[in-house]
Amino acid sequence: MKVGITLSGGGLRGVGHLGVLDALEKIGVKIDHVVGVSSGSIMGAMYANGYKPREVLEILKQTKLLRFVRPKFKRGLLNIERLSPLLLEYLSHDSFEGLKTPLTVAASDIQHGKLVYFDKGALIKPLMASSCIPVMFSPVEYEGKILVDGGLLNNMPTAPIRDCQIRIGVHCNPIDPTQPLKSTRKVLERSMILIGQKGLSSQTALCDIMIEPPALSQYTTFELKKIEDMFNAGFEHTMSRREEILAVIEKKTNN
Repeated sequence: MKVGITLSGGGLRGVGHLGVLDALEKIGVKIDHVVGVSSGSIMGAMYANGYKPREVLEILKQTKLLRFVRPKFKRGLLNIERLSPLLLEYLSHDSFEGLKTPLTVAASDIQHGKLVYFDKGALIKPLMASSCIPVMFSPVEYEGKILVDGGLLNNMPTAPIRDCQIRIGVHCNPIDPTQPLKSTRKVLERSMILIGQKGLSSQTALCDIMIEPPALSQYTTFELKKIEDMFNAGFEHTMSRREEILAVIEKKTNN
């Protein structure tokens, strides 16, 4: 019984994916194929490389990803290339083939308006491209394409795991309609979330298990001090649905 999981984008809220993965391990769910977009691609790559979710959390707490980007006023505000040394430190083989679990990374080709998938060859460039939020980061040029965040066109793609008997979707960008939007930053963050939710319902319909930890709505995209809370939000929500998840898997297995 092949199990595939697709991890959405969501900035630092993507740390919630680690909590979900940790809970799934404890429940006894083995993941056979990971799909990732934006921050979900980075969390997914670390997991696919064999790191335990709590190991990745500790790495994130020690390295603080944002110190690896710097202002760059050319087709974007920040230079995502500064992430490369950090990613290479923990994914030194820089190849999809070097991962322990198959991984597919999605990015948006802004020249042709198409979602593109990477699952072979170099790993770091596709990860940076998938995480390249438009306007905030300069686009990544790779394989003759100009690439930005995969979430621009599909924030939780299921196509790469359609051959899996069990498909799990994890969306880490729930919306809290009661949250005040009193600053430009808050409005920008909400706008990015809404863009990422376009087409989400069609992808959700293709998943056997859909996980969206509601507590993640309490946190913003760049709250570094709250990443452990985000991890816990993903873990606790998934554990609370243990029986439901096992029931779905048992039903699919028996069919």
